[in-house]
Amino acid sequence: MKARITRMISLMVIFVIQFYFLTGALASAMPFASRSQNSPGFSQAAPKEQVIKNLNEYMDRIAFLGFSGVLLVAMDDEIIFSRGYGMADRSRNIPFTTETVTTTGSITKQFTGAAILKLEMMGKLSVQDPITKYFDNVPSDKKDISLHHLLTHTAGLRPALGYDFAEISREEYIELAMSTPLNRAPGELYEYSNVGFSLLAAIVEQVSGQSYDAFVHEHLFKPAGMTKTGYAVPNWHRDEMAHGYRGGRDWGTFLDHPRAEDGPYWHLRGNGGILTTVGDMLRWHTALEGDAILSEDAKKKYYHPHVPEGPRASSHYGYGWSIVTTPRGTKLITHNGGNPYFAADFLRYVDEGAVIVIASNPAEQRATRHSRQIARIAFGYEYTLPPLVVETMSETELQEDLMGRSALAFLEILGTQDEESTSRFIREHYASSYLNSAPMDSHLKSLKPDQEEIGAAELGQSVRTSDHVIELTVQSKKNGEWWLIKLIFEKEPPHGISGIGMRDTQPPVAKSEKAEKGDRGKREWGLPDSSTGRRASEFLDAVYSGEESVIRNFIEESMTKEFASQFPIEEHLSLFEQLYDELDEIELLGAEKTGPFSAEILLGSKSGGNRIRVQFELEPE
Repeated sequence: MKARITRMISLMVIFVIQFYFLTGALASAMPFASRSQNSPGFSQAAPKEQVIKNLNEYMDRIAFLGFSGVLLVAMDDEIIFSRGYGMADRSRNIPFTTETVTTTGSITKQFTGAAILKLEMMGKLSVQDPITKYFDNVPSDKKDISLHHLLTHTAGLRPALGYDFAEISREEYIELAMSTPLNRAPGELYEYSNVGFSLLAAIVEQVSGQSYDAFVHEHLFKPAGMTKTGYAVPNWHRDEMAHGYRGGRDWGTFLDHPRAEDGPYWHLRGNGGILTTVGDMLRWHTALEGDAILSEDAKKKYYHPHVPEGPRASSHYGYGWSIVTTPRGTKLITHNGGNPYFAADFLRYVDEGAVIVIASNPAEQRATRHSRQIARIAFGYEYTLPPLVVETMSETELQEDLMGRSALAFLEILGTQDEESTSRFIREHYASSYLNSAPMDSHLKSLKPDQEEIGAAELGQSVRTSDHVIELTVQSKKNGEWWLIKLIFEKEPPHGISGIGMRDTQPPVAKSEKAEKGDRGKREWGLPDSSTGRRASEFLDAVYSGEESVIRNFIEESMTKEFASQFPIEEHLSLFEQLYDELDEIELLGAEKTGPFSAEILLGSKSGGNRIRVQFELEPE
């Protein structure tokens, strides 16, 4: 007698259908209620036990959605949460743990800033020095650039000059930077530049007589007790390293890509790519809180809000840090980083003694998407539990929905610069708390840049990502650029708009035409001829066919009666129907035995639009 499926975690609860853009997963499909926790207010922390419970719930949810990585949360010098998720190396089944070494990306810039200040403390330079003191043959347009300009992204330099892993020497890089025209005059405006921090790394090497990696190891990491941080000095074992993934493709580790003996080549050195662990990042925070690394005078420069991070930004840039004043009036010192595969975020709520470090290694679930929600959980504030699935809405469905009509009205108002019409929209569609949070002139002023930049736009896709959030992907008729508009609505009627987010994005993935039910024929799935493999193949056959008789037969023959009876047959059929609709030209992307009687399979569609992860268990007998 064959072993039947006794529990299919995916059915009714955890089918993960993700809609991907080129920049990563924006959402997953089928509505799932968002969760809000009552906040005790920002003035006091939530009970530690509740915070831990909520963090576990949130992280377990995103882990099933495909997140792999690590999270550390510390409050008042105590680590209250530290846990890894998923795989650091999928091919060798090495889990991501709190000791896994991963890249920090642009978090590296704070180490370069600290290195410059350390050299200033040693009397070897001044942040006000012009770069002509360190580089020969500086052209006239760059003679006024100071180290301060490099540290604050105000030198006018290009954002980047080449591919991170392209081979280039220090001298070649300096020559390239000097010969490349500036985007604007030095000191004129903030414009994020990796080039400036690579030039700072070159100055560190020239002034100290050491490689960048050797200097930061000796003067920053060693005093802080950071034994697993750097470019090359720690000499990690391969099993410690996280691999990066995108679309299932293994990019490998940072050590698998071209590099010099003492670290990366110069398109990356000093501006990104430092490898570390979450534990070492907490040690770095602790060392900075004392005087083991920098003096109090040096830290005043390090954390000073020197320049706004853009014309409309409320945050400022220090020397390798973003400086933010929270709604509570406290200071957040932070920076994130990554590449197309890895992401990391480092948040230091220094006035409240809270530290959050999160890192990830799949492109589809980036750590930076979740860090602010994690912070809200840590402080006991309202947060949104990620939905397991989301609902894609047609324009007709938007028109029939109260919040959908507000979303369409917002799209319409983008296409006009008429102040009276915009004011009327704000009065009619904003939540009263949002409306009263600022004068009408401020609301008009905040919308005007988007009206000018985007203007009239065509709706490409609309998605309800939770009960009170709608995301619109639109294309500007003015310049053809694609934008993602996130509209947050108040939870109680009349569901006015309580928040608006805008960012550029990629066009939505178009779905290919699917065959009619019953026209797909049979497929060979290539799964092992075992109880688990046969049950998985039967499940795939049922999904692939889309036919009610095949699905009913699967439920009767391959599920235990206890499991099948947990839900009405209509709900089972409805779920299989949804899977059939979402997975055009279904492909089996992976299968893994997760235990003696359990397995996980990953499905996708050839069009690249959706992915589904299915987990199930068999009865032991």
